[in-house]
Amino acid sequence: MRIWFQLSLFSLVAAACSLNADELTDHSDALDIAEKALPWIQEEGQWWIEEKECVSCHHTPFGIWAGTLAKKHKLPFPEELLSEWREWAWNHQLSLKEKKKPDEADEQIGERNIEGLSQLLLNGSEPLSKEASKRFQEIISAHQKETGFWSPNGQLPRQVRPAEETKAISTMWAILASKDEASVKKGKEWLAENTKKLKPETTEFFVMKALLDQSDESLSAVMKRQNKDGGWSWVSGEESDPIATGQALTAIGRLNKQSELSSEVERAVNFLKSTQDENGIWKTFSTKDRAEQTRISNFWGTTWAVIGLLESQ
Repeated sequence: MRIWFQLSLFSLVAAACSLNADELTDHSDALDIAEKALPWIQEEGQWWIEEKECVSCHHTPFGIWAGTLAKKHKLPFPEELLSEWREWAWNHQLSLKEKKKPDEADEQIGERNIEGLSQLLLNGSEPLSKEASKRFQEIISAHQKETGFWSPNGQLPRQVRPAEETKAISTMWAILASKDEASVKKGKEWLAENTKKLKPETTEFFVMKALLDQSDESLSAVMKRQNKDGGWSWVSGEESDPIATGQALTAIGRLNKQSELSSEVERAVNFLKSTQDENGIWKTFSTKDRAEQTRISNFWGTTWAVIGLLESQ
């Protein structure tokens, strides 16, 4: 009787362990989730280039980033398409802006998109050339303000968060991409002085600070924002979303903490798995209007989700 009871108990424990193991999300699940989104990213990314002819701070750099990581993990992303996007993005940023008046000075398009330049330098893809990379660096340094910050470009000032927080995040993107030591030093000094009283509302601020500081303390601030469902919120107090979740996973991966934080990564992957649409995308609320989901916000959310999934594996 005792032997039968012990064997039965052992069987129940083994079955429970087996069930839990089946419920866990492993490395291959994360790759499968990311792969499901790739056809849509390819189609939508190409549409944006052809129809909008704009690199932007929310589209092409992130499509290239997702595609570059996909190739790294041996997921299906056409090499020819990725190369075309990369070449087009770099050339477009270095092309001259159309003049509205004949006497206007020449200006390269990338001078109005410092975040986009920074993201192209940071997304893991190969630079177009040494000369192009050098010019990107020159533009970033030249557009730093005298006091040390970089102004947000494009539609970023319209995002739903304090203006000073957006300015700090744009500055952190530029610092991360810059190889100009004096410029980086000045930028960090500005951040240290001007974020003392800032009360950040978005996960992106904490993620960028963790990437910049490379410290356990800063990463801990990111991890404290993880919600019960495994995701992160764009703005404090809101529901989890794919942008913030992808950004947080990227910080974990880039700081090589995925093993140490494996349970947290697992929960985040499960959140993304449960919120992905059948066609592979993540429906995402706009960072400018938190009640609106748009074609642009869906692309940004979907690419960030894929980036986070692949950076953290």
